[in-house]
Amino acid sequence: MSKEIIKKQDEAFEGELSQPMKILQKDMSTTKELLNKGVDFLGVTGSLFPASDKFVPTPYRILKNFINIGAINTFNEEIKNLQEKSKLKDFTKSKYGQQSFIDMFEFIDSANNDQDRINSVKSLFFALNHIDNNDEDDFMNYQLFKIGTKLDSLHFVILKTINEINENGGLIIYGDSIQIGYASHWFQVIAKNSIIKIPELVEKNEKELIEQGLITGRVEKMKDRINQANSRITTSGEKLVENIKKFDFTNIK
Repeated sequence: MSKEIIKKQDEAFEGELSQPMKILQKDMSTTKELLNKGVDFLGVTGSLFPASDKFVPTPYRILKNFINIGAINTFNEEIKNLQEKSKLKDFTKSKYGQQSFIDMFEFIDSANNDQDRINSVKSLFFALNHIDNNDEDDFMNYQLFKIGTKLDSLHFVILKTINEINENGGLIIYGDSIQIGYASHWFQVIAKNSIIKIPELVEKNEKELIEQGLITGRVEKMKDRINQANSRITTSGEKLVENIKKFDFTNIK
């Protein structure tokens, strides 16, 4: 079987797997049943994820689904545990709670078993659905949760490192003034104070953090300079890290 045919079969099968998302969006009783029972491999290939006579998933897709099922079951157990401790509200009755639950399933399926990334986004989900939140909190935290689903593990490491440096008094790096510093030196400081260690990896991941509004951009007309106020972290960046800390499933720094 050619690689092209296998690719088409995988894409078609993924289309079949998107059906439960539509089911969950329409019927929140299905969501509650899923929380109560979890998901097993037969369930995913059976009633919840209808099998197709037209397409047979490749071994890669079967293995990927099997791994994802484990992550989803763990997620369900964590939800039930936090609800029993009265830390999590009944998100099935909340607009952003319902949508974030659907988003989490789709995210887990797309995260390619990157556990650090999954844990960070789960923390944002739990912070969003904290029992003490009001409607305004839900709106703001849902926006941060959606931003989090667009980040990868290195983005979270960089952001947490910047926040930690800023909380410890900020940083002063070489540049034209106390306020303006060289971006290259900033990359070195962040790499040195995190598990990344390689400045070029920090630089490679800088653009996405700027585009998501989590750190400030380069100085206009001086693209090799940065404004080092608050170590570059924005209010949104600080709040996103704060939400992760509320339910920190990660050990990355």
